[in-house]
Amino acid sequence: ITLRVLGIDFDDEQTVRAIANHLDDLIWSMVDARVRATVVVEQPSELVGKAVEAARRIENSLDGARVDRVDEELVGIPDIAARLKLNRETVRAWATGSRGLGDFPAPVGSVGGGDRGAAKIWRWADVNGWLDKNYSLGDGYSYATDAEFAEVSAYLARADYMVVAYVQNGPSGLSAFSGGTNAFTVTSASLIRKNYVMTNPFQGVLRGI
Repeated sequence: ITLRVLGIDFDDEQTVRAIANHLDDLIWSMVDARVRATVVVEQPSELVGKAVEAARRIENSLDGARVDRVDEELVGIPDIAARLKLNRETVRAWATGSRGLGDFPAPVGSVGGGDRGAAKIWRWADVNGWLDKNYSLGDGYSYATDAEFAEVSAYLARADYMVVAYVQNGPSGLSAFSGGTNAFTVTSASLIRKNYVMTNPFQGVLRGI
Protein backbone atom coordinates (compact mmCIF):
# COMPACT_ATOMS: atom_id res chain seq x y z
CA ILE A 1 0.00 0.00 0.00
CA THR A 2 1.37 3.42 -0.95
CA LEU A 3 1.08 6.54 1.20
CA ARG A 4 1.29 10.07 -0.17
CA VAL A 5 3.60 12.25 1.91
CA LEU A 6 3.49 16.05 1.94
CA GLY A 7 5.96 18.56 3.30
CA ILE A 8 9.30 16.85 2.66
CA ASP A 9 12.16 17.61 0.31
CA PHE A 10 14.48 14.88 -0.98
CA ASP A 11 17.15 17.54 -1.52
CA ASP A 12 17.28 18.26 2.20
CA GLU A 13 20.19 16.40 3.83
CA GLN A 14 18.46 16.11 7.20
CA THR A 15 15.43 14.51 5.57
CA VAL A 16 17.55 12.03 3.61
CA ARG A 17 19.46 11.15 6.79
CA ALA A 18 16.26 10.62 8.78
CA ILE A 19 14.82 8.35 6.08
CA ALA A 20 18.04 6.30 6.01
CA ASN A 21 18.09 5.99 9.80
CA HIS A 22 14.43 5.40 10.58
CA LEU A 23 12.40 4.74 7.43
CA ASP A 24 14.59 2.70 5.11
CA ASP A 25 12.15 -0.24 5.21
CA LEU A 26 9.75 1.82 3.07
CA ILE A 27 10.08 2.18 -0.70
CA TRP A 28 10.35 5.91 -1.47
CA SER A 29 9.58 7.44 -4.84
CA MET A 30 8.49 10.66 -6.49
CA VAL A 31 5.84 10.69 -9.23
CA ASP A 32 4.71 13.99 -10.78
CA ALA A 33 6.36 15.90 -7.91
CA ARG A 34 4.45 13.81 -5.35
CA VAL A 35 6.43 11.96 -2.71
CA ARG A 36 5.23 8.43 -2.04
CA ALA A 37 6.20 5.84 0.56
CA THR A 38 5.21 2.25 -0.17
CA VAL A 39 4.69 -0.27 2.61
CA VAL A 40 5.54 -3.88 1.74
CA VAL A 41 4.73 -6.76 4.09
CA GLU A 42 5.25 -10.50 3.94
CA GLN A 43 1.93 -11.38 5.57
CA PRO A 44 -1.19 -9.76 4.02
CA SER A 45 -2.88 -9.72 7.42
CA GLU A 46 -0.24 -7.24 8.63
CA LEU A 47 -0.78 -4.69 5.86
CA VAL A 48 -3.22 -2.30 7.53
CA GLY A 49 -1.41 -2.25 10.85
CA LYS A 50 1.97 -1.74 9.19
CA ALA A 51 0.61 1.05 6.99
CA VAL A 52 -0.78 2.91 10.01
CA GLU A 53 2.49 2.38 11.85
CA ALA A 54 4.40 3.72 8.83
CA ALA A 55 2.27 6.86 8.81
CA ARG A 56 3.03 7.36 12.49
CA ARG A 57 6.78 6.87 11.99
CA ILE A 58 6.93 9.19 8.97
CA GLU A 59 5.25 12.07 10.79
CA ASN A 60 7.29 11.44 13.93
CA SER A 61 10.65 11.15 12.14
CA LEU A 62 10.43 13.87 9.48
CA ASP A 63 9.91 17.50 10.46
CA GLY A 64 6.90 18.98 8.68
CA ALA A 65 5.91 15.69 7.04
CA ARG A 66 2.25 14.79 6.71
CA VAL A 67 0.76 11.58 5.34
CA ASP A 68 -2.42 12.93 3.83
CA ARG A 69 -3.85 9.97 1.95
CA VAL A 70 -3.41 6.52 0.50
CA ASP A 71 -2.19 6.83 -3.07
CA GLU A 72 -4.39 4.86 -5.45
CA GLU A 73 -1.61 4.57 -8.03
CA LEU A 74 -3.88 5.58 -10.88
CA VAL A 75 -2.62 4.74 -14.36
CA GLY A 76 -3.65 5.41 -17.93
CA ILE A 77 -2.91 3.37 -21.03
CA PRO A 78 0.51 5.03 -21.56
CA ASP A 79 1.49 4.27 -17.94
CA ILE A 80 0.43 0.62 -18.20
CA ALA A 81 2.30 0.21 -21.47
CA ALA A 82 5.44 1.78 -19.97
CA ARG A 83 5.35 -0.49 -16.91
CA LEU A 84 4.98 -3.58 -19.09
CA LYS A 85 7.29 -2.36 -21.87
CA LEU A 86 4.54 -3.04 -24.39
CA ASN A 87 3.02 -1.08 -27.25
CA ARG A 88 0.22 1.26 -26.21
CA GLU A 89 -2.06 -0.20 -28.85
CA THR A 90 -1.77 -3.63 -27.24
CA VAL A 91 -2.91 -2.22 -23.91
CA ARG A 92 -5.65 -0.19 -25.60
CA ALA A 93 -6.93 -3.35 -27.31
CA TRP A 94 -7.08 -5.14 -23.96
CA ALA A 95 -8.95 -2.24 -22.40
CA THR A 96 -11.52 -2.04 -25.19
CA GLY A 97 -11.91 -5.81 -25.43
CA SER A 98 -10.97 -5.97 -29.10
CA ARG A 99 -8.08 -8.28 -28.23
CA GLY A 100 -7.10 -10.52 -25.37
CA LEU A 101 -9.13 -12.59 -22.94
CA GLY A 102 -11.64 -9.90 -22.05
CA ASP A 103 -12.91 -8.81 -18.65
CA PHE A 104 -10.35 -6.00 -18.37
CA PRO A 105 -10.92 -4.05 -15.11
CA ALA A 106 -13.39 -1.20 -15.25
CA PRO A 107 -11.79 2.26 -15.16
CA VAL A 108 -12.25 4.26 -11.97
CA GLY A 109 -12.59 7.55 -13.84
CA SER A 110 -11.28 9.68 -16.65
CA VAL A 111 -9.20 12.83 -17.08
CA GLY A 112 -8.98 15.48 -19.74
CA GLY A 113 -11.46 15.88 -22.54
CA GLY A 114 -11.82 18.43 -25.30
CA ASP A 115 -11.12 17.56 -28.92
CA ARG A 116 -9.06 14.51 -28.02
CA GLY A 117 -11.65 13.09 -25.65
CA ALA A 118 -11.26 11.95 -22.08
CA ALA A 119 -8.55 9.46 -21.14
CA LYS A 120 -9.64 6.60 -18.89
CA ILE A 121 -7.70 5.76 -15.75
CA TRP A 122 -7.46 2.58 -13.70
CA ARG A 123 -6.12 1.55 -10.33
CA TRP A 124 -2.82 -0.22 -10.93
CA ALA A 125 -3.79 -2.83 -8.32
CA ASP A 126 -6.79 -3.86 -10.45
CA VAL A 127 -4.82 -3.94 -13.69
CA ASN A 128 -1.96 -5.82 -12.06
CA GLY A 129 -4.31 -8.50 -10.77
CA TRP A 130 -5.83 -8.96 -14.24
CA LEU A 131 -2.40 -9.16 -15.87
CA ASP A 132 -1.19 -11.70 -13.35
CA LYS A 133 -4.29 -13.87 -13.71
CA ASN A 134 -4.43 -13.87 -17.50
CA TYR A 135 -0.86 -13.40 -18.74
CA SER A 136 1.45 -13.84 -15.73
CA LEU A 137 2.60 -10.28 -16.39
CA GLY A 138 1.92 -8.87 -12.93
CA ASP A 139 4.68 -7.19 -10.95
CA GLY A 140 4.70 -9.94 -8.34
CA TYR A 141 2.99 -7.94 -5.60
CA SER A 142 -0.45 -8.32 -4.03
CA TYR A 143 -2.05 -4.95 -3.36
CA ALA A 144 -4.44 -3.67 -0.72
CA THR A 145 -8.06 -4.72 -1.02
CA ASP A 146 -10.78 -2.07 -1.14
CA ALA A 147 -11.54 -2.75 2.54
CA GLU A 148 -7.89 -2.36 3.57
CA PHE A 149 -7.60 0.81 1.49
CA ALA A 150 -10.69 2.21 3.23
CA GLU A 151 -9.42 1.33 6.72
CA VAL A 152 -6.10 3.12 6.31
CA SER A 153 -7.83 6.08 4.64
CA ALA A 154 -10.24 6.31 7.58
CA TYR A 155 -7.36 6.48 10.03
CA LEU A 156 -5.72 9.33 8.13
CA ALA A 157 -9.04 11.14 7.73
CA ARG A 158 -9.70 10.90 11.47
CA ALA A 159 -6.32 12.46 12.23
CA ASP A 160 -7.05 15.32 9.80
CA TYR A 161 -10.54 15.82 11.25
CA MET A 162 -9.03 16.37 14.68
CA VAL A 163 -6.96 19.23 13.27
CA VAL A 164 -10.06 20.84 11.78
CA ALA A 165 -11.95 20.48 15.06
CA TYR A 166 -9.10 22.12 16.96
CA VAL A 167 -8.69 24.99 14.48
CA GLN A 168 -12.42 25.74 14.49
CA ASN A 169 -13.23 25.23 18.17
CA GLY A 170 -9.99 25.06 20.13
CA PRO A 171 -9.37 22.28 22.65
CA SER A 172 -13.11 21.91 23.27
CA GLY A 173 -13.47 20.76 19.67
CA LEU A 174 -11.71 17.54 20.59
CA SER A 175 -14.19 16.52 23.28
CA ALA A 176 -16.10 14.32 20.81
CA PHE A 177 -13.10 12.06 20.41
CA SER A 178 -12.33 9.19 22.74
CA GLY A 179 -10.04 10.45 25.49
CA GLY A 180 -10.85 14.09 24.78
CA THR A 181 -8.06 16.56 25.45
CA ASN A 182 -6.71 14.41 28.29
CA ALA A 183 -5.22 11.99 25.79
CA PHE A 184 -2.37 14.42 25.13
CA THR A 185 -1.32 18.01 25.74
CA VAL A 186 -2.98 20.42 23.33
CA THR A 187 -0.51 23.06 22.21
CA SER A 188 -1.11 23.68 18.51
CA ALA A 189 -3.03 22.44 15.52
CA SER A 190 0.12 20.92 14.03
CA LEU A 191 0.75 18.88 17.18
CA ILE A 192 -2.84 17.66 17.34
CA ARG A 193 -2.36 15.50 14.27
CA LYS A 194 1.12 14.35 15.23
CA ASN A 195 0.02 13.42 18.74
CA TYR A 196 -3.00 11.53 17.43
CA VAL A 197 -0.89 9.61 14.95
CA MET A 198 1.72 8.87 17.61
CA THR A 199 -0.57 7.82 20.45
CA ASN A 200 -3.42 5.96 18.74
CA PRO A 201 -2.96 2.41 17.50
CA PHE A 202 -4.96 1.14 14.54
CA GLN A 203 -7.37 -0.81 16.75
CA GLY A 204 -10.78 0.85 16.64
CA VAL A 205 -9.79 3.32 13.94
CA LEU A 206 -13.27 3.41 12.40
CA ARG A 207 -15.02 4.10 15.68
CA GLY A 208 -16.42 7.62 15.84
CA ILE A 209 -15.64 8.62 12.25
